[in-house]
Order: sequence, then C-alpha cells, then structure tokens
Amino acid sequence: MELLGSRLALSNAVSGAAADTFSSVCTYPVDAVKTQMQAHSDRSLTDVLEHIAEHPSEAYKGIQTKIVHGVIQKFQYFYSYALLKQLYTKRFGTKPSASMDLLIGYLSALAGLATTMPLEVINTRIVTSIKAHKDEKQPGFWHTFKEVLEHEGALSFYRTLPASMILCINPAITFVAFEEIKSYVLKRFGNGSEFLTTLQALVVGIISKSIATIVTFPFIRAKVLMSVWKKAHERHLQAERERGIEPTPEELSRETPGLMATMQAVVENEGIQGLYKGLSPQLFKGVTNAGIMLASKEKIYVIVKGVIMGGDAVAASE
Repeated sequence: MELLGSRLALSNAVSGAAADTFSSVCTYPVDAVKTQMQAHSDRSLTDVLEHIAEHPSEAYKGIQTKIVHGVIQKFQYFYSYALLKQLYTKRFGTKPSASMDLLIGYLSALAGLATTMPLEVINTRIVTSIKAHKDEKQPGFWHTFKEVLEHEGALSFYRTLPASMILCINPAITFVAFEEIKSYVLKRFGNGSEFLTTLQALVVGIISKSIATIVTFPFIRAKVLMSVWKKAHERHLQAERERGIEPTPEELSRETPGLMATMQAVVENEGIQGLYKGLSPQLFKGVTNAGIMLASKEKIYVIVKGVIMGGDAVAASE
C-alpha cells in the first residue's frame, strides 16, 4: 500500500512538473509583462508592450530560471498533495472534506518554499533588470545569484517569506477548486469516466485559477515589489546623486519594508487600485497557464501513471 501510494504520488508529481513546463513556455511572454508592470509603478501595459516590441528578447528573459523553478515547485507540490491525501484517506477511511483538502493543499505548497523562493527572487530580478546601456549583456542566473548573495546576503532570498506563506493558499485554492468542480462535472457529464476531456479540464482550470488570483492578487503585487525593492532603492539613490542631491543617512540605511508596510505604501502612492496593478495580465497569464497546465496534466497523468504503475494502474484508485 505504501509503495502503491508513493507511486501514485510520483505519477502526479511527474505529470504536474511536465505540464507546468509546457504551459510556462506557452505563456511566459505574458508572465514577463505582468512582472514588469507589478515591479514598476510608472509603467503601464502599453509602455511594457512597446518596450518588448522594440526588444523582442525581453519577452523570454529569465525563462530558464522560471522553468526550473516551476518544475521543482510543481513536483514538490503534487507529490506532497497526492501523498497527504492518500495518508488522510488511509487514516480516516474517507476522502478529505473541501476544507481539509484546502489545508492539505496549503501545507503542500508551504513545504516547497525553502527550495523555490531563491529561484523566484532570481527570476524576478532578471525579468525586471534594466540595462545601463544598449550593448550591456543581460544578467544571467549565476550573475544575479552572486550579486544578491554578495550585496544583500543569503537571507534576502527569503525577504518575501510572509507574502509567500500567505500566497501558498493560491495553489491550494486553485487545485481544491479544480478538484471540486472536476468532481461535479464528472458526475454530471462524465458518463462514468475518471478523467475530464481536454476542453472540460481547460474550462475548469481557468475558473479555478481566476478565483485564486482575484482573492490573492494584492499579496502577489506586494511580493514582487519586496523582491525588487533593494535594487530599485539603489537606482533611486544613484539618480539623486546624479542630480547633485546627496542621500540622507536615513535614506542610506533604509531596509526593505515588510509586507503590510509595502501594501500601505502602494495604497498611499497609487490608491487602492494600485494593489491590483497588473491584474489583467496576471489574470490572463494565470488562467491561461493554469488552464493549459491542468488540462495537459490530465492527459500526461494517464500516460505517466501507466508507465510508473505498470499493471497496478488499472487496479489503483485515487
């Protein structure tokens, strides 16, 4: 039973990681647009699109780091989620309720933060980096990693931990909503099938991600701002010096503001609507990515499960 359970969890993890890679490649340009909008309050959607039109390579800047981050994150998440659900069912003799499913999803996302947060910080820095001159080479993974480590210290990779812990509820909401809606659709239209059709999975995935994104977006914006604050502050001080204004000791010693202070600053400077700056591309990217990922995962899972489970695939139940 233990071996069978771990193999089922592995099937979920492998198919989830593969599906995330496919969806990330399809939607990455939109991801780059929304990250730049969230990080730079002075850039509108039109500004970002015009910049990318002039520099097409910007659309896929940092994609390697994003793919590695996504593979690790989704593998850890789906493995933990599937295994915890199986352990719960074995212990209590029944499938978890929606609220317990949400808790399991949250804990599964929380478990992967230690390994995924540094990658996310590096990706955000790469995507939002600004070249000093046209011919300057774009910073890569190792350059960015060493720069952050040398100038800001190892703890800076975990500066957004409070926001990240809150945002662990995002994939939990997404996948619990997906499973609940999937269960309803299969009962209503499934004709006894265990899996959704590609179209059904796409629609259910889009609905699920839309719910999660709208609920958690203010924290997503704050997290991006916290990730790039140090670099943005250094650029601000440099601009002041170029204008002949020497920074005060207070400005020089300023530390990255916390989650609530960041959100408060956004509201003060941009209004309540500032908390939702970049929502449109985030929503488009999020629902498209989740729709493609969850739909492709359903199909990949059937294949992977058959390979990993072998003869047990037919007998195994979710």
